Amino acid sequence: MTHSTTHNAHTTSQPSLNATYLTAGKASKRKRGLFRTLAIGAEAGWAKQHITLAEEPQGARHGRVLGEGADPTARPIRVLAVGDSMIAGCGTSDQSKGLIPQMATMLSARLGVPVEWRTDAKLGATIRRVRYRQLAKLEPKAKDGKSGEVNTHKSDTPTTDREADIATCTQFDVIYIGAGSNDIMARRKISEWSEELRECIQIAHRHAPHVAVMSCGQLQMIPALGKSLRIDLERLCDEQAKATQAICDDNNARYINMVHEDLHCDEFWFWCGDQFHPCQEGYRVLATHCLNSMPQEVLESLLNR
Repeated sequence: MTHSTTHNAHTTSQPSLNATYLTAGKASKRKRGLFRTLAIGAEAGWAKQHITLAEEPQGARHGRVLGEGADPTARPIRVLAVGDSMIAGCGTSDQSKGLIPQMATMLSARLGVPVEWRTDAKLGATIRRVRYRQLAKLEPKAKDGKSGEVNTHKSDTPTTDREADIATCTQFDVIYIGAGSNDIMARRKISEWSEELRECIQIAHRHAPHVAVMSCGQLQMIPALGKSLRIDLERLCDEQAKATQAICDDNNARYINMVHEDLHCDEFWFWCGDQFHPCQEGYRVLATHCLNSMPQEVLESLLNR
């Protein structure tokens, strides 16, 4: 009886084989997580110090385009796009070669009418800037005099009455909101992103019957960034995309999610010299995808205004 008790006590004091492996596994997982965090931080620091981003291209930020076969006498469709470097066409040599002018030309050819486009975009812009510095220009001037001011960027100076009308218009048929990359890079909370985006969509709806939100670019494919950082950015892109879809669904906006689409972002020719922004051809691919993402009923409604 005494022998049996001693044996049992000895047995229960020994950790099981499974418990030993479980403890070792947790420690190994913590180490991997620490190494991954350190790698992400190191790669982000390197990128900040060594990557020289393409500047915003020169050229007018508004215009009137006529696609192949379009009727020049037809009533034009008015398009506004606000956002970050993707909307600003960074990576091209001129504004006319960027995402929005190319998409406007494609839209004109598809619907057979002229398209008047305008952009208000800034390299590095977050959704907060879009709300308070870009879309706010469409709203009546506030008591402090800060809202409702027309953009006076010197490249936007109109040279004709028609251009003046495009440059100062506050009512559109479609407004595109293109941001998100810089919010992800700045590690802003999803709750903050969601709140600002919701406000942006509501402002946009006061100035256009159709509002579309473009996702951030495929940050996980940017050649200039390190592997660990790109993996982490993909996770953050997916989190933002999920939240954005919910916001758009609740606020009658179309979400154009490009995060995992086959857009040839893995091809060398897609990127400009900074290996961070698309080139002219890359923007053509994005423009085609964005236009094809618009439902047919939306396109038809643009013709039946």
